Amino acid sequence: MPDPAKYQAIKLKDGVVGPSVSGYKLTRGVAVVTGTLDVDTGLATVVAACAVLKDDLAVGTAMWVSIVAPAATAGIVTLKTWKPTATNNVTPVAGAAAANVEWVAVGT
Repeated sequence: MPDPAKYQAIKLKDGVVGPSVSGYKLTRGVAVVTGTLDVDTGLATVVAACAVLKDDLAVGTAMWVSIVAPAATAGIVTLKTWKPTATNNVTPVAGAAAANVEWVAVGT
């Protein structure tokens, strides 16, 4: 865990200001995901990541997204979209249609 005393303010896109620890970088992007997709973040190592569905989608297309970070390969995060199996069965299965997923990764 980084030492909070070493935090410094950095200016991000659109005037958002947040804490940073010297040496870390922030990357972001949008990926079109159908089920599972490995995304190259451009970082050497990923220490944290998050993702959200960008658009409203039809029911049964993709209802939520998860992220595996770090993935097996350095600098890669794995995005996964999920949907319910069927009406009255919310057991998750891989999303079957393309979904725009916004992601953010922090690393070196």
